Amino acid sequence: MARGSNYISYFGGKNKASNWIWSQITPEMKKNTKIFTEVFSGAFWVYLNEDFEFVDTIIYNDMNQYLTNFYASVSDTKYAEHLELLSQPGGLLHFDAKFKPTAKLTYDFYYSYFKDLFNKYRQELYYDKIGQQFNIIIPDFDLAVKYGIMLRHAFSGISNDKQCGFSYSASSYIEGKKCPEPKSQMLIRKVRDEKLINKLNKVKAFEILDFEKHIEKYDSKNTLFYADPPYKDTEFQYYRGAEHFGSFGHKRLSSILKNIQGKFILSYYDFDGLDEMYPKDKFRWESKSFTRASTTISNQTLEEKQGHEILIMNF
Repeated sequence: MARGSNYISYFGGKNKASNWIWSQITPEMKKNTKIFTEVFSGAFWVYLNEDFEFVDTIIYNDMNQYLTNFYASVSDTKYAEHLELLSQPGGLLHFDAKFKPTAKLTYDFYYSYFKDLFNKYRQELYYDKIGQQFNIIIPDFDLAVKYGIMLRHAFSGISNDKQCGFSYSASSYIEGKKCPEPKSQMLIRKVRDEKLINKLNKVKAFEILDFEKHIEKYDSKNTLFYADPPYKDTEFQYYRGAEHFGSFGHKRLSSILKNIQGKFILSYYDFDGLDEMYPKDKFRWESKSFTRASTTISNQTLEEKQGHEILIMNF
């Protein structure tokens, strides 16, 4: 799978920074590491982009049940077959570039159709579940399809914002050209990617655990944890971030990581008090600037901003 293969749009991913993060793993650590897990796996970019052949056991974990179920489903080759059936004439994901007499009429039809699907699933998965406790039996292919449509068609990624906007295609409609395909068609192709499937097939478990329980479960002297928690003051932008992490989550995570047997790599942007949680005389700090795109709500354009990433390590 090519680096940066954009098969989903997800909030707060480490696509651009993955190689820098992976480069911190020393040759000696590679010899001794048996378990690798991303504590807040999200889009799973570090594992998916980089070479972890030296690890025996890979674990995915995220409190977003929809996302965990999506990855668990994609790891099953039957999911691609499921999508293939849905893309047949009459199926939920069917697309025919010549469905209407003109490209414009075809575009208008499919734009409206997929926007209605997007809004329907946003209502079902977000609004209708507010305050509810629910458990997904993984893998749930139908639910993975619904969330996959949201992941692909969300404008600038899905966060906790139930108002996440709709984006139809990677290319705009141009008069005289054929109808651009909906982003869901890209998803159908990308989940057939053999490299992606092979990577996900090596994941031993897809879990939905609080980070403290997850770390306690997999901690050992041969474990490497990568932690990419919600950044300071962005906690509530994540899926159910208030209940799963909250503002106190930073101190709770710090108290746990300070006492593990294994090794950890922790990502953050700097904030007041971070150096008190992880003193520089006890932990190794590295920093690097990355250009990141952020959405300007006023006009829905993308502007480039510099993000100064910090890595904190106990080795």
